[in-house]
Amino acid sequence: NRGTIGGSITHADASAELPAVAVVTGAELVLRSTRGDRIVAADDFFDGYFTTTLEPDEVLTSVRFPTAAPGTGVSVHEMARRHGDFAMVAAMAQVTLRDGSCDDVRLALVNVSDRPYRALDAEAVLRGSPPTDDAIAEAAQVATRDIEPVSDLHASSAYRTTVAKTLLRRALNDAITNARGA
Repeated sequence: NRGTIGGSITHADASAELPAVAVVTGAELVLRSTRGDRIVAADDFFDGYFTTTLEPDEVLTSVRFPTAAPGTGVSVHEMARRHGDFAMVAAMAQVTLRDGSCDDVRLALVNVSDRPYRALDAEAVLRGSPPTDDAIAEAAQVATRDIEPVSDLHASSAYRTTVAKTLLRRALNDAITNARGA
């Protein structure tokens, strides 16, 4: 299993889920070479399509996923042509609630950019506020306003953007529901 997780992360396919999971959870990647170990935040690891900050003499030896804080919920929603295919678009949300407000929010989109897309501006919309329907809708709008997914034989850029907005709203709603039950 470690080889599959590490292999998917270092392969850096923008349509793969595991790189985005590493980004949305705040994972740390331990890279080893003859010079020693170096730890890189998943946010800083991906450079673009199939490219990372991994040096030619380095290998990924472990992935450290942090323990979620109490009151944290997560959710992943994706759209694929067939079950088991890479996602045409996916949305991931991790939300920590404290006293009825979003204490921490981490959002990522898959296959809308050349790397896992972290929706930092959308996170800021929700952080520190109650997770109302209007706030969730605004966050989804903000998350997708600047993306320019590629068009290919599976979907147009406009379709991917529309689906990303819908999936992010669903992922946020489910993550909030899960956080309330945590």
